[in-house]
Amino acid sequence: MNCRHCGKPVPEDFVFCPFCGKKIESHLRAEDAYEEMEEYEYEEPEKETDRKAERKARGKRRVKALISIIAAILFVAAAFVAVMIFAKPYLGEEPWGDEDQTAQTEDGTDQLQAVITMYVSAEDGLVLRSDPSEDSGSVHILKYGQEVQVEKTENGWAYVTAEGVSGWCPAKDLTEDKIEAAQKESAPASADDKGKLVEPPVIIESGQRWTIDAEGGLNLRCGPGQDYDILLVVPDKTEVAEEGRDGDWIFVKYEGQHGWINTGYIKPKA
Repeated sequence: MNCRHCGKPVPEDFVFCPFCGKKIESHLRAEDAYEEMEEYEYEEPEKETDRKAERKARGKRRVKALISIIAAILFVAAAFVAVMIFAKPYLGEEPWGDEDQTAQTEDGTDQLQAVITMYVSAEDGLVLRSDPSEDSGSVHILKYGQEVQVEKTENGWAYVTAEGVSGWCPAKDLTEDKIEAAQKESAPASADDKGKLVEPPVIIESGQRWTIDAEGGLNLRCGPGQDYDILLVVPDKTEVAEEGRDGDWIFVKYEGQHGWINTGYIKPKA
C-alpha cells in the first residue's frame, strides 16, 4: 500500500506514513472489513403472502365495525318505535290519531270529519270542563264506561257531548272500545249513616242545569243510593243545577237543601 500524500510504500498495518507523517485514510484491513460483513444481519424481505393476510384482516375488522354501527342504529330505531307505541296513551295525544279524520279550523282546533263515538276509560269518572284547560270550570261529570260523542280536539283535549251536556275532557281518558261497566250504587256503611248527607267526590262549580222528569216528583236523598234516607221530594218540572256526581246519581240543591237525585228521572234543561 502506498501513501497517497507522498507516494512512498507503507506497510499495511501503519496508520501514519513514516515518511511524511500524514494519516493514511485507507488503512482498513481486509480482515476488518470481513468482520463488519459478518456482523451485518440479513433481513429477509417481507413475503407477499404476509401482506395479503394483513390486508384481509384489516378488511374483516372494518366489516365488523360497520355491522356493529348498523346494529346499534337499528336497536335505537326499534326502541323509539316501541316507546311511541306503548307510551302513546300517556302522552296526551288523541286516541284515534288519524290525521285524515280531522280538519284544522280557524280557531286552531281540529274539527273531526265525522262525530266519533267513544267511551270514558277513567275508572274514577271524568270531569267535563267549559274550556280545554284544567283551570276552567267544571260543568258535568262523566262516569266510567259512559258513551260520549267526540266533535273536535285541541291540544290533547276532546270536545264531547254526553247526556245532552257538552264540554271538554282529556282525550287520553277516552277509548274507542266499548266498556261494559257494572252499575255501581253506594250504600250506607251502617244504619246511622242512612241519614247523614254524603258529600260528592268532586264539586262542580258551574254545573249543567237539569229538569226533573218524574210525575209526582223525585226523591232527594242523603246519599247516592236507594238505601239512603229521603230528605224531601223535588216537584216535577223543577230546574236544578248539578254540583257533583257519583255513578247514576247527581248532587243538587233544592230550596236550600243539598241531596242526591237519580239521573234516570231528569233531562237537560231545554
